[in-house]
Amino acid sequence: EQGDMLAQSQLGDMYRDGKWVEANIEEAIKWYKLAGENGDREAIYYLGYLYYRGDGVEQSYKEAYYWFSKDDFYDIPNYICGDMYFHVDQNYEQALACYRKSLKDDGYEYAAYKIGEMYYYGLGLEQSYDEAVKYLKYFEDEFDERFVDAVPEKVHYMLAELYKNGWGVEQDLELAEKL
Repeated sequence: EQGDMLAQSQLGDMYRDGKWVEANIEEAIKWYKLAGENGDREAIYYLGYLYYRGDGVEQSYKEAYYWFSKDDFYDIPNYICGDMYFHVDQNYEQALACYRKSLKDDGYEYAAYKIGEMYYYGLGLEQSYDEAVKYLKYFEDEFDERFVDAVPEKVHYMLAELYKNGWGVEQDLELAEKL
């Protein structure tokens, strides 16, 4: 309560983890916000991540962006940076750079879905159904039948539209209907 950001951050950890005291996300956020406003990197990261994922709070990319940007996106995974630029700033060029880096350097397949979506809609680059198919299929192929529900509906929708209309692929109405 006297403004020690390390103590504030540690209290946030304690309430988040529920290791030393009963877990209480509201209390964790209260202490993380105090520490984050004082510049504590760990608190800033946890607050951004809690809002990004919607863990115990209403998901808010805008709120996540606010916290992550307080530390210039320090040590934030590339895909999260991409999502911040994509959803909040709508800076698609920057988002694309982050997603490509995430796919190349981190091997994070989610980035392929977002790149495919950007090509599909022509967000920040020239629309290309050929490229959309390439990235969306790459993403979908990472999941086998057991995990088909893990693939976002939007991926199935975009691929179905591509196959239905023969955009970037040979038209296949049966596969389109299945998707």
